[in-house]
Formats: sequence, structure tokens, C-alpha cells
Amino acid sequence: MGQFDLRKSGIHALVGLIIGLLLLVAVVDNLSSQTEASFTDYLTQSSELNLLFLLIVGIPALSGILIGGALSRTRQLRRRVHELAQERDKLIETKAVTQVKTQELQGLLDQESGFFVNNWDQLVTEKDNLREEAEISSALVRVALTIGSLAGTGDVLEMLRNALPAALFADACLTFEWSEAEKAFIGSNSPNVKLKPRSVKAIDRIRKERKPISIESVETDELLPAKLRGSLGAKSAILIPCVSRDEVTAIAMVLYSTASHKFSDRDIQIASGIVSQAQIVFENAHLYEDILESRNELQRLLTRLASSQEDERRRISRDLHDGVIQNLSGIIFSLNFLSNALGDEDENAKKEVAQLEEIVHDTITDLRKVIYDLRPTILDSLGLVPTLEKHLESFGEANNITIDYNPKMKERLAESVETGLFRLAQETLNNIKKHAQAKTVSLELKKKKNEVVMVIKDDGVGFDMDEIKKRASQDSGFGLSGMNERVQSLSGTVKIVSKPGEGTRVMVTVPCQAKGA
Repeated sequence: MGQFDLRKSGIHALVGLIIGLLLLVAVVDNLSSQTEASFTDYLTQSSELNLLFLLIVGIPALSGILIGGALSRTRQLRRRVHELAQERDKLIETKAVTQVKTQELQGLLDQESGFFVNNWDQLVTEKDNLREEAEISSALVRVALTIGSLAGTGDVLEMLRNALPAALFADACLTFEWSEAEKAFIGSNSPNVKLKPRSVKAIDRIRKERKPISIESVETDELLPAKLRGSLGAKSAILIPCVSRDEVTAIAMVLYSTASHKFSDRDIQIASGIVSQAQIVFENAHLYEDILESRNELQRLLTRLASSQEDERRRISRDLHDGVIQNLSGIIFSLNFLSNALGDEDENAKKEVAQLEEIVHDTITDLRKVIYDLRPTILDSLGLVPTLEKHLESFGEANNITIDYNPKMKERLAESVETGLFRLAQETLNNIKKHAQAKTVSLELKKKKNEVVMVIKDDGVGFDMDEIKKRASQDSGFGLSGMNERVQSLSGTVKIVSKPGEGTRVMVTVPCQAKGA
């Protein structure tokens, strides 16, 4: 652009120079015609003329340069103005496009804002629903985690009072348990509140239908009596039955006190689901009560059986002692009289009589052992500790076994406890005699708080406990079932530990005053 402008200025300067030269020629020519002198003569004659000639030539040339530059600058300005006008048009066009885009964006923004505004309530509702679902799930999880650790109906009802309000977003929950004696549902935490089917329509209906009943307006609904409605102070309520063995055994009453509640099928499903889990515990509790009752009945029967056996043993031993032994003693006396009556010539008869007398003596000895085994009189007169001492002494001498007897108690116990422990010791020692091949037997007897502990150990061959347990239902020869029954009749426990080659340890623990004693 600079070179182009310089060239244009040079052209105008050349034109100005030519014009100046032409003017100079015309002036000189005019002067020459007047004076008839040459151009060279004018240049040499006067310096003023030289300056005049220079001005004549220079001023047009300089004017040409200035005019050329001005024209060039004017064209540049016009070109720049044109460019600026084009830029302005582009800007105007861009502004128009921008306005269109802005309007489109504003429309989209308004549309999105409208969508967000329109869906805000839905989002808030979804959020509330998710929060409710989380709280319901949390309540159900707590129920599932705690349901297995609940032992009785009281624990179950307490769980319902905590879980149902949390799952149904209620204010409170009351529980009522059926009392056969009162023929009414008794408040678990308010025993004075009694709901009788005859006087409360809702209770009568729920017992018949065994389904939940929802009451949206407690104040006006006649399913509940006016007095009960006033005492509850609730606006809405739902009653959920807990059914066990086809009978309503308990009722959970969920209350809404702050505001009325419109119950949905989902509310009833949640409440029924929680209560259905509780029903399992109710069933288990009833089964446990039945088992406990059966166990107590079995214990009473075993106690009566043991008592009857001991009474029968006592009667038989008394009959043997007072009857058979006395008769045998009479026979000995008669045989002795017969032996003395025989003469010396009846030597063979005397030998037969002597042999018969010896047989009768042996029979009396055996009968006395039988009487001792049936019912040792020392047990009734002196108690368990001396009886065990005498029995162990006889057992050791008869079987060549070393005895270690260590009683740490002297006081007497209940008759049934002393008899039961003595029989258990007899049975254990009989097993040792038959199976253990032991050299040493120890018996420890001690009292620990309200219990008596008897421990019998031997150093015999021992046995495999797993194998014995497998054969427990069969006649294994160890008499374990009889021992278990006798311990059970005393409300006690027996623990047997044995390994092949390591001997056997039997520990019996019974209360000092056994049930049924």
C-alpha cells in the first residue's frame, strides 16, 4: 500500500514538473522575445531570475506531490470507509443472527425451566417416596434381624410397638394379648385396659375375620366404643391381628394422633408383613410352652416312677428281710436241730444236712446283698455320704480296684436327691465293672451353691463317645438312657467324657432340692 501511494505521488510530481518546465519555457520565451537574449544569458545574469525559475519549476512539482498524496489518502479513506461499512453490515447481520439465536436459547431455557418447574413437585414427591421406602426398609430389616432373638410373646409385642409406628409413620402402637381367664384382650403396657369382643365391635369382627381393620376416623367410627375413643386420643387407627393356631392371640393397634390418615393397601400389606413375622415367634413360643409342659409332665412322671420304684424296692427288701430271710433262718435252726438229733451212725445224713445248711447260709448272704442293692437301710438312716463310702469299699474289695473317695460335704440332702445320686453311682460303678477294666476309681462329692456335683473317674480303657451316641437308641449295655432319665427326674444334667485308652469321667449335677422331690 505504501509503494502504491508513493508511485501515485511521483506521477503527480512529474506532471507538476512538466507543467513547471512548460511555464518556465513560456516565461523565458516571452523574455527572449522582448530582449532577444538566450536562456543561458538569463541564468548567468541574475540570481534573482534563477530563484524565480526554480520556483516556477518547483512549485508545480511540489504541488503535484501534495495533490497526489492527498488524492491517495482520500482513496484510502474512502476504501477504509467502505470496509468499515461492510464490517458494520456484517455486524448488523451478526447481531440479527445473534438475536435469533438468543431468542431460540431463551425459548429453550424457558422450555427447560417450565419442565423443571412442572416436574419439581413430582421430584419432591419421588424424594419423599424414596425416603419413606428407605425408612420402611430399615424398619423391616430391624424386624428381620431381631425376630430370631425374641424368646417370648412379651418380647414380640414390644418389638411390634417399636416397629409398626416406624414402618407406617404412625405416632404410637398399643398391643393387646388374649387372656382366656378374662375372655378379653389385655393391654400389654396397660393391664387395666381390657377389650372384650362382646363390648367392642372391632374386636369381635377381627376375631371372626382374622384380618386387619382400618379406621380412618376414630372419633366417629362406631367400631370402637365412645369411652375407648376418648381415651385413645387418636384420629385414625389400624388394628392388625396376630393369628396363632387359627386363633387371634394378640392385636396391634397403630394410632395416628396428629392428623387423620387414609390407609392404603400398601399400609395394610406392610403391617401384615411385620405381624406375620411375629406370628412365627408366637407359634414358636406356643410350641416351646407345649414342649416345656410336656417336659415338666415327663419329669413329674419320671419322678413318680423313680419314687414308685424306690417304694417298691423298699417293700421288696422289707419283705425279703422280714419274710424270706427269717424263714431261711428258721430252716437253719431246724437243720441244726436235725443234725444234733441224728446219731453217729447217720454220718452221711449229717453231711447232707451240713451241706444244706451251708447252702441256706449262702442264700441268706446273697439275699442280703440283693436287699442292700434294692434299698440300703444305711441310706435312710445315715445319708448319702456314708452310704457311698461303704458301697465303694465293698466295690473295691470285690473287684480288686483302688478307690479314692473324696466327699467335700457332710449335710443331708432331700431323700429323692440322695436316692437318685446313689443309684447313679451304682449304675456308673456297674459300667466300670463290666466295661472299663479299670485299676483305680475316684469319686468326688461336693456342694456348689444350690447344686450338688458328683464326679466319678476311672483309668480304664474308655470308649468312643460318637459311637456310643449312635448306639444310644439301642441296648448298648452302658445304661445311658436309664442314667439320663434318672438325672432328668432330678432336674439335673449328666456329662460323660471318654476317649479310647484315656478312661472315663462322669459328672452329675443336680439341684439340692430337686423338683418333685
